[in-house]
Amino acid sequence: MHVTRSAPAVVLALASMLGCKGRSEQAHKVAPPVFASASAAPVVPIDPAFLTLARDARDAATKVASECELRTMTGEEHTRYYDHCALSNGVVSALQQAANALAGSPAPANTRAALFAEEIRLFTAWVSFVKDDRAQGALSSYQGTLWHYQGLAASWNALVPGESIPIDVLSKADHHDVANAPRDGGVLAWTRCDFGPCLVVRTR
Repeated sequence: MHVTRSAPAVVLALASMLGCKGRSEQAHKVAPPVFASASAAPVVPIDPAFLTLARDARDAATKVASECELRTMTGEEHTRYYDHCALSNGVVSALQQAANALAGSPAPANTRAALFAEEIRLFTAWVSFVKDDRAQGALSSYQGTLWHYQGLAASWNALVPGESIPIDVLSKADHHDVANAPRDGGVLAWTRCDFGPCLVVRTR
């Protein structure tokens, strides 16, 4: 069963994670999210100032995701891949600053812009939560950052199709390892696993 969520459920997803110490396997996410409400809404111009801040937040979030790597748990018939992210101080701080700047801008009337702003807020809240919990000596690495990033990237691509970014951020080695992982519309399909979202590749 793939891990799924709808766009309106993203708030409940993060609330569930934060309320149960980051157990992201209990949440739901879609990759990519379905922007039905945005598609049906009238086209509203996007404030150029908002777009500038949004690009900064996009780049900061992508930097966080680029620090992630996949780790394996091998079974008799399959291999499971979990993400582990460095969450270095400077990178997380840059994300928080960019997210705060975006949140401090006037609320956008454009529906897709509002959805992207919400994805940035939730992604930053997740990253900050994991970072803070690690600082307190938590043993769990809280897998799911790349899973969260999928929704953020998809919302950016819906907002500015001419500046699309990869929804899956993986190193060359990780791309090779998960070449046979299940996909949904070309996007990696994360599955519920014991320790959070994972990619399952059958080995026989």
